[in-house]
Amino acid sequence: MPTLPAYMGSVEKRKLREFLRLEKKRNKIQKSVPKFLDAQTASDIDVALMDREKHGWSIDQLMELAGLSVADVICDEKTTQEWSRAIILCGPGNNGGDGLVAAKHLAQRTWEIDVWHPKLTDKAIRSRKNGRKGEKPWKNEELFMGLYHSCKAAGVRFLQEDQLDLVGTKATMNFERPNLLDYELIVDAVFGFSFQGAPREPYKKLLKAVTKTQEIVRKTSRDGPEALFPKVLSIDIPSGDDVNKGPTKYSIHPDFLVSLTAPKLCVLRRWESKLRKYPCRHFLGGRFISRKLIDEFADRVDLNHWDITLLEHDGETFKQYAELGFLHDVDAFVHIGPQ
Repeated sequence: MPTLPAYMGSVEKRKLREFLRLEKKRNKIQKSVPKFLDAQTASDIDVALMDREKHGWSIDQLMELAGLSVADVICDEKTTQEWSRAIILCGPGNNGGDGLVAAKHLAQRTWEIDVWHPKLTDKAIRSRKNGRKGEKPWKNEELFMGLYHSCKAAGVRFLQEDQLDLVGTKATMNFERPNLLDYELIVDAVFGFSFQGAPREPYKKLLKAVTKTQEIVRKTSRDGPEALFPKVLSIDIPSGDDVNKGPTKYSIHPDFLVSLTAPKLCVLRRWESKLRKYPCRHFLGGRFISRKLIDEFADRVDLNHWDITLLEHDGETFKQYAELGFLHDVDAFVHIGPQ
């Protein structure tokens, strides 16, 4: 410990000593802990964030910031991609909630937005309301119904059961029965970090349709410049990936990924398996990580990228996200932050 100036008071000296002690501990730990989240650590961070007496966040606040960061990435990319019409594919969990928030913010910014969400069709809502036999309770239904109404108020269209054509192989511009090729952007908000095993229907069929759509787009793009859409953006993880083990046979391979809090282990697994034939721009969103939480999880994951290095700003306005380059640039992300 260095000798402290004589003019410093005892309280100031004590605070500085504590700061220097913590910095030494952080630097030591940082050299041995990963920058990628496994499923358990990601879950534990969410639990910690929602501890009212420690960090004070609520699930709807976390979703709002996560979805806002996704919407900001999309709108900033719009200047080069010329997007204006998107479909948000939502699963039943929190990842789907992030997608609904993004849908709301995009619609408020004059985007034409459709949402595919099997639990938010008119038929599914009526069934739960009437308590029909066989309709299972939905965790956080009150939260999701609130998101549903805020999306509707913003002008979002919710597709009804079987309204989305999952077998179409060319754009039809059929407003009443669109297929995935009718959109300029597909937002994948189907599965989050808790996904494991094989997806059940209708999600299994949906992931297959997204993969087929991407194959059509990539093949056509090789043949000529006229077919460049739709692009696919995944929220937090590419749906179908096992967060700890990486891609599975159900995985989609997005053009853009917005990781939340920190990239998950599946990003590292993709790099290890050399999935570079699928170039993917990588972003990091979710500005709810405090210095306190960074220290709390310092022995399990290195979150120092949220402390200072990535907090770029334009004047007085801080961005809701940071750009990390391409998904296969894992080495660049590993070396972000104080060494």
